[in-house]
Amino acid sequence: DLVALQEVDVKTGRSGVTVDQAKELARLTGMKVFFTKAIDFDGGQFGDAVLSRFPIIDSIRYQLRVRADIGGETPSVAMVTVEHKGYKFQFASTHLDHLANENNRVLQAEELVKIIKGLKLPLIIAGDLNAAPNSNPLTILKQTLNWGCKGSCPLTFSAQNPKSTIDYILVSSMEKFSFQSYNILNESYVSDHLPVIAEIELK
Repeated sequence: DLVALQEVDVKTGRSGVTVDQAKELARLTGMKVFFTKAIDFDGGQFGDAVLSRFPIIDSIRYQLRVRADIGGETPSVAMVTVEHKGYKFQFASTHLDHLANENNRVLQAEELVKIIKGLKLPLIIAGDLNAAPNSNPLTILKQTLNWGCKGSCPLTFSAQNPKSTIDYILVSSMEKFSFQSYNILNESYVSDHLPVIAEIELK
């Protein structure tokens, strides 16, 4: 029903200067799409996208920062408002900083908390957070988000030899959402990460 994608190329040299991966995936799946640019890359754009089988009522792009003393790629957040059976909620995709130093991710987690606290609708957010479950960024995000994985979260990276958990599906309200299942798909063809798949009940 909803898919969060990261590292999406739009008209880049490496993927094809005429190829808009977000729109092409939407065409192939028959889903609606919203893409946000994180950075300019290789003659085109590189960022995050959301695919939805539900009507997209609204969409918004957030830009997260990096610390000036560290640098790095500035992440984006692609967030949409959708409606299913008369129930409105938000769904977002993001990709936090990948550098070994976690200070950028701490800053970005703090910014995400501020964004989430300002939302009027419940949120599902998914993505590559480049942070382990017990890391400082995830501890910060737990202020406003609830885990889909109970106990130990499944290993997601690398797809060929998974040894770490850095990809998640989280929700802002357990009063509005209930996780029925939370798993990874053992598939290494399209990504170097294992896809995370959850079945979520709307209460």
